[in-house]
Amino acid sequence: MIDVDPQKLHAYGLSPENVVLALSTGNSIQPAGNADIGTTNALVTTDSTVTQISDLLGIPLHSGSGASVYLRDVGNVRDASDVLAGYALLNGKRPSTFP
Repeated sequence: MIDVDPQKLHAYGLSPENVVLALSTGNSIQPAGNADIGTTNALVTTDSTVTQISDLLGIPLHSGSGASVYLRDVGNVRDASDVLAGYALLNGKRPSTFP
């Protein structure tokens, strides 16, 4: 779970989309190429997933001219999950219990 402070994000000129894009590129497994070993052609991947939840704080959200901005500058991470709000319908209505 990532808790982002909207005011800090705005102060750096970033949006929630910047956070999502940075996480999807900075914490993923990417194909890197093929390795021909004898008669075997294996796909080689680059595993850049974090090993500790706190490592997510070091993912850069913005780099280049000026100071780099990292996830730790705009928010926190924790080992948790979101509250699920889904429900089922029975004959078009929310049932109190299922038979």
